[in-house]
Amino acid sequence: MKDTELQIVVNLKLEAINSSTVVDFSRISGGGNNRLFKAVTEKGNEFLVKEYFPDDRKRLQREYGALKFLHNSGFNDVPTPYFADETQNYAIYSFEKGSTADPKSFTNTEVESTVEFLNKLQSIKPEKGVRNRFLDALFTSHSLDEYADTVLFKFGKFEESLKSKAVHPKVVKLAESYPMEEIVRGTIRKLRNASSTKKLFKPIKDEDMRLSSVDFGPHNMIMRKVNKPCFIDFEYFGWDDPVKIVANFLLHEGSKDIPDVQKLHFLDEYRKQSHLPSRVIERVDIAIQLAALDWVSILLWGVAPDRVASKKFLDVSMNSEIYLDNQIGKIVHRIENLQHNKY
Repeated sequence: MKDTELQIVVNLKLEAINSSTVVDFSRISGGGNNRLFKAVTEKGNEFLVKEYFPDDRKRLQREYGALKFLHNSGFNDVPTPYFADETQNYAIYSFEKGSTADPKSFTNTEVESTVEFLNKLQSIKPEKGVRNRFLDALFTSHSLDEYADTVLFKFGKFEESLKSKAVHPKVVKLAESYPMEEIVRGTIRKLRNASSTKKLFKPIKDEDMRLSSVDFGPHNMIMRKVNKPCFIDFEYFGWDDPVKIVANFLLHEGSKDIPDVQKLHFLDEYRKQSHLPSRVIERVDIAIQLAALDWVSILLWGVAPDRVASKKFLDVSMNSEIYLDNQIGKIVHRIENLQHNKY
């Protein structure tokens, strides 16, 4: 939809919601593949308008459905959903003022607020009436074995890309500098076969699945004036193995600058406060190791020729050489952490 067309339909809807017309409608940064706009009414109220990229991931349905459910369930640390139009693929939410959480200065208060939100979310069980209300999360897993397969799928995409004539020489050099196959496939093989960890890869019970926002980290936390976070980005929301979101928070690229002491505090507080059965919680350490391999695989896949080309398509001004240098630097850092058993 053109910006002017979107503004017209949003104005009509906000007149009904807010009894006020839109006096300013402007594009703002962020949103990934989606488009974000800030709408300001004559009453001075501000709203976020999100136009979703149309694909088969049901981004709008997942996010709006999640926020509507959570907001109605007493979660006051998520945006307020006001309206969604699945035909025209846009939704209206509260505009959350504040700045993105700074991982380098992540405090005990922020850690504890994050744990509180996560445990409250995971207190919702997949009981009748709730289980069928939501889809499985994007990239869901019902076991650590499935999670490992997802990691191997992404790593396989990188391996395939090395056969392409379009692969960049810097990527070839990277692949020759480290035993990638042993780092990823070899580590997963050892974890799957070791007597101490083999049993942890078995499927969890359906009753142990929990709701997850999936992409969970400081990059998706808006710090409000009261120094309390507002959690955003629920486009991948759904049922998932509950330990994955814990592991992903610790290993996410957006979390890499959180001080180690705060990461340990997060993990300790989560374990203390979680109401999940011990049979689920005992799998967290293996999930963390898989998440570390997952992020190596994600970053490796990101330097495949087709992925670099897609980045260039979205941003024609992107310097491919600088992008590759940055990505390779991240990969090397993570591989070296793995080699020193740091996650």
